[in-house]
Amino acid sequence: MADSTYIKQEPYIKPDPDAVSAPPLDEDDLYEDAGDLEFFDPNSEQGAFGQAYLARVPKDLWNAWDSLPDDAEIEIGTMRQWDVVRPDGAVEHRFKMLLNSSRPEHQLMPKEYDLEMGKELARSTFVFSEEDLPGFKAKSKARNDAANAGIPARFLRPKNEKVEKKPFEKRGRWQPYYRKAIPKKTKIAARIQYELACKPVDNAESQAILQRKQLEALKPKHTLQIMGQRAANNVIQHGSAAAVEKFGSFIATKPKKAENRSARMSEEQLLDGLMEAFRKYEYWKMSILKARFDQPEAFLRQTLEKIAVLNRSGIHANEWSLQEHMKSMASGATNETAPEEAAADDDDDEMVMEDVVPVHLNLLNIQRKLKFPIRHVSTLSARLMSHRQLNLVLDFDGTITTKDTIGTIAEIGLHFQRQRGLDLSAAWRQILEDYNRDHVDHVSAYKPAADGRLTLSEELSYLRGLREVELRSVRRVERSGIFKGMNREGLTKAGDAARREGRVKLREGFAKLMDTAKQNNWTVSVVSINWSGSFIRGVLSAYDFDVVANEIEIDGSISGPEVLGPSGGKQILTTCEDKLRALRALAARQGVGNAEGLVYFGDSTSDLECLLEMRGVVVTSTPESSLMATLTRLGYDVPRVQDCREMDKIVWTSAFQEILQSGFLPASGKAE
Repeated sequence: MADSTYIKQEPYIKPDPDAVSAPPLDEDDLYEDAGDLEFFDPNSEQGAFGQAYLARVPKDLWNAWDSLPDDAEIEIGTMRQWDVVRPDGAVEHRFKMLLNSSRPEHQLMPKEYDLEMGKELARSTFVFSEEDLPGFKAKSKARNDAANAGIPARFLRPKNEKVEKKPFEKRGRWQPYYRKAIPKKTKIAARIQYELACKPVDNAESQAILQRKQLEALKPKHTLQIMGQRAANNVIQHGSAAAVEKFGSFIATKPKKAENRSARMSEEQLLDGLMEAFRKYEYWKMSILKARFDQPEAFLRQTLEKIAVLNRSGIHANEWSLQEHMKSMASGATNETAPEEAAADDDDDEMVMEDVVPVHLNLLNIQRKLKFPIRHVSTLSARLMSHRQLNLVLDFDGTITTKDTIGTIAEIGLHFQRQRGLDLSAAWRQILEDYNRDHVDHVSAYKPAADGRLTLSEELSYLRGLREVELRSVRRVERSGIFKGMNREGLTKAGDAARREGRVKLREGFAKLMDTAKQNNWTVSVVSINWSGSFIRGVLSAYDFDVVANEIEIDGSISGPEVLGPSGGKQILTTCEDKLRALRALAARQGVGNAEGLVYFGDSTSDLECLLEMRGVVVTSTPESSLMATLTRLGYDVPRVQDCREMDKIVWTSAFQEILQSGFLPASGKAE
């Protein structure tokens, strides 16, 4: 008998409690219909199905609508559609959208939009929607009842409640909770027939909103804010006193010499003292004047230049003498150089000398020494100004007029060309864009930048460098032919018409200034870098002025003024340097020997050199203008005309009436 074979049984395998078994299959899952996509049939009657429009709205408007709550019926605006029959019989659909102005999301948005329809039909563009399958069995009886009653599901959305947790299993693995997806049916809601471009209507509201956005974009994203500054104090740091006591004598230093510094005289007192000195001797050396008045050389020289000149050659070289118009006030002076003894006090017997003289007693002694009362310099200046002929020289654009007139001249040229059948508006816009680009490139590339230009020579180098930018713009104007065929007589008539129609306005008070100039027999001239002197004469046709400016020729080119000589036509006025050269040529033609009788009025940096060459008046509505900021950066003190002294060389005003009321332009001797 064969031996029975023993088979070892496998030990019992304990199931892993962490293993996750597949959930039991729900019977409903086997029979749920996932549905199918309803395809578009172009041959079937779709009704409004094929009349959908796709509008592309601006990004800001879309962001405003994106913040609206979901599943909420909100009226965002109204649409208007109408048909226009074209001359060829075709029908054009037009649309306009008006947003609901009561919505807070629309407050910073344009309210009116034009919907421009594209020329071609939209192809293969559809709108899809999803809806619950009809056979889906909701577990909530309330939702089923609401659905049967026709209540939308969005009104029955329950509050966010915590998901019910499964019973805790000590050795069980954590499983996240997954919400069972509701089966959906995808359906084509509409077919896009046309695409519309949504553009805001160009009106005052849209322009204001656009300007606000531009200002917001220009604001810096990152700013520096100083939270506080640590003030200096007199607390001696620990250990510093002992260090000074022990090691302070290692390096021997020379003691400072005590200097007997005299009291600083005011400019008015120094001017009176200088005039008294020139009444004794006609020529003075700087060393003698320094010893006589005991004032800083820089201050003494600055004050001396207002009434005297330095002789560069001759037997009195390097000696100071009064200016020509001032010599009449120093009659009886000895025609020789002041000796060294003139530096000493020659009237010691009239002065009471003390060991320590207070400042107020020192001023009284100076007054006694000069033998006439110390007075304000305005008395001296008014007397000088009243005995010489005044010559008023004014800039045109922005000084006589309220704004620049180059755009007005361009409109005159464009209108003239349109009458000849030419539309050069696009060419003029391109000229403006090219000029702005060249100017920005020059400003950004020039070194040093504006904040680093602190001297007059540095600023003049920058301004003179703009000549190439201006000349390129002039050449573009000539090539465009905007002014081709226009003569000077026509430009004069156009200027007169522009003033009468109000397109060019003169500053308030200008007529009063001209009446005062006529009564006092003052000479009035205009120096401008404007393209057309004939246009300026037309605007100022009520006055007989000597106008120095460029001219527009019959062939459309621009030439320089004739006052510069035979070659003046080739020297176009574009910068402050050209303007000063023209002003000097004008003064020479009028027989003005020096700049004391000239008063220049200007408003821009192109007037900088002329304003500093003579007595200058900055015409500006605000002291923060570009020219005023430049003068301040260069270290010039420009007071308002009401607050100035008579010897101030440059002032600013906002109206011509202020000039007349301040006494800055005193009446001439003839008027008196």
